[in-house]
Amino acid sequence: MVFVCIGTDRSTGDSFGPWVGTMLSEQGWPFVIGTLENPCDANHYEAAVAGIPSHRTVVAIDACLGTMDPRCHYLIARGPLLPG
Repeated sequence: MVFVCIGTDRSTGDSFGPWVGTMLSEQGWPFVIGTLENPCDANHYEAAVAGIPSHRTVVAIDACLGTMDPRCHYLIARGPLLPG
């Protein structure tokens, strides 16, 4: 399994992915892309995921900023994740 934790450490609202990535790395998960030290934002996403072997399961973790209604919800879906 590969965790792709999308976001940037430069914006509080978009730092959820890098925070989770850092915690996963600290817990010993071996395949984590996107941490506070090495964020995976829209500018680095394609290069960061290019080397993931096709047989790996990818779990993408990203924050979404929107209206107040969907706050505190988790969305789980199959399919691609498009940054930016």
